[in-house]
Amino acid sequence: MKKYIKIMFILFSWPIIINAKECDWSEISAKKNLARNINWTYEYYLKNNSMYFDITATNIYEDLYIKDTSNGKTYNSKEITLRAIPDNKKISFEIYSRTCNEIISTKDIVLPAYNRYYGTSYCEGISEFSLCRKWGILSSSTTEEVLKKQTDEYRKLLSAPIEIEQKQYETNITGFYIFVSLIIFVLLMFLVSIFHSKREKDFI
Repeated sequence: MKKYIKIMFILFSWPIIINAKECDWSEISAKKNLARNINWTYEYYLKNNSMYFDITATNIYEDLYIKDTSNGKTYNSKEITLRAIPDNKKISFEIYSRTCNEIISTKDIVLPAYNRYYGTSYCEGISEFSLCRKWGILSSSTTEEVLKKQTDEYRKLLSAPIEIEQKQYETNITGFYIFVSLIIFVLLMFLVSIFHSKREKDFI
């Protein structure tokens, strides 16, 4: 009887032993490369003024499976899609190998925060304004009243005429004339000197 129980235990534990294979460094490295080849994409859509994302992972090799750490759910398909995930959220995934029976990689996805005032009348035509950009976390103190005040002020700045400061430069031409006069005087003296020298030579 004991022998029978021992045999049954070995038979039932055999698959577990197979699945619990420990991979060497080269095998783990190959699995990591497969994990890096997984393509992660997301699409977003607005519903009731709230932004949601659909995250899709493709090119999942058959030996790999993915675990969502937020809820512990595992995904075994070659392509998976997680739907209706709210904005401004970080999602972490663990990627496992069935063959090696261990985690080989992780993937973090940070979803941006949607600005609920984007596209409203307050932000019409000024989406470049800091409080009107599509993505970004606004302060809790940014109410509609605050937004209206700041967007109005921003529009006034845009519409205000640009004043160009005109500077008048005064040129002191007196000094210029003196400088020119000195040059002419020096030239005349030089010519007179040459003339006198020539006459003296002719006289001799």
